[in-house]
Amino acid sequence: MFRFFKKKQPAAPVEAPKPAPQPSAPREEWELVPNYLTIDPHDEPIAVVIAAATAAATVPDHELHLRRLAVQNPEAQRVAVIAASVAAATSGKQFVVKSIRRKVSGADATQV
Repeated sequence: MFRFFKKKQPAAPVEAPKPAPQPSAPREEWELVPNYLTIDPHDEPIAVVIAAATAAATVPDHELHLRRLAVQNPEAQRVAVIAASVAAATSGKQFVVKSIRRKVSGADATQV
């Protein structure tokens, strides 16, 4: 009479028609543009002195060893400013650029 506690009969599976295969287009590859570029501390003595002076001002009785030094990537900075400006001009809102990717051309894709 009532079917509250009885299991439902599984419906027969319906097979969806398979789409026609499309011709494969050349696959586009993208590489991430880093926000910061790592540089050798021995090549940039001015940046090392500034980093050491900043750290020494906060903790004067400790020793500082720079293992890695990074500077802002000018390409990423320029693209982020342009993209955020264009997007803000069209909608009037503020935007944050989370990541930037560059299209890898066919010759570069084989080398990567």
